Amino acid sequence: MPSKANIKEKSFLENKYLYNVGVTRFAPKMNKKIIISFFAIIAVIIIMSPDEPTREPPLYNIYISHIRFDNITHMYDTSELVIHGVIDSSFVEAKFRSNVKTRFTLNIVEVLKGTHTSDTIIVTQDGGVFEGETIRVKDEPLMKVGDEMVLYLAYNPSAESYVVIGGPQGRYLIQNGKLYHLTELDDSIQFVTPALHVKGADANNLRQKLTP
Repeated sequence: MPSKANIKEKSFLENKYLYNVGVTRFAPKMNKKIIISFFAIIAVIIIMSPDEPTREPPLYNIYISHIRFDNITHMYDTSELVIHGVIDSSFVEAKFRSNVKTRFTLNIVEVLKGTHTSDTIIVTQDGGVFEGETIRVKDEPLMKVGDEMVLYLAYNPSAESYVVIGGPQGRYLIQNGKLYHLTELDDSIQFVTPALHVKGADANNLRQKLTP
């Protein structure tokens, strides 16, 4: 006849195994019908669970510091090239999430400062869509194909192309014949310089409005 100590130890082990689903195979006295019923309930719960709502691709922000321009003249003097153009195409260059860049090809309408002999120009922007995720610099929405813009640019040898100076500051958009600074159209941008605003001015004669 087993001792009381052995009975107590056996009872403890059986209870332990009964509460640990991962080791139920060690509970020889568990009813097979109970096990089958348990997994049947789990299967029904999974089948009846509602589908998760479709989610937008996650957005990842990169943080970069920019000089703040006091006015349009300050930004014009700092830039190497100022162009009015329309984005024709884009191409994402990326190997890792930490180094994503988008190269935009613009058809040039007018050169407002500097010289550029080609009818097109490539402008590189940090960020882009990579493996279903949108990666961008904070306060710098990605440019889009079809955008008509005035851009204040500087040449970046490492990118082998031009880049916009001052982050969102160096970007103006033309919509329905009206001129706006980027931060006048996108309330989500926190890096704002009101001195650069043009308040929907007539887009004719850009040279007069956006150059000293």
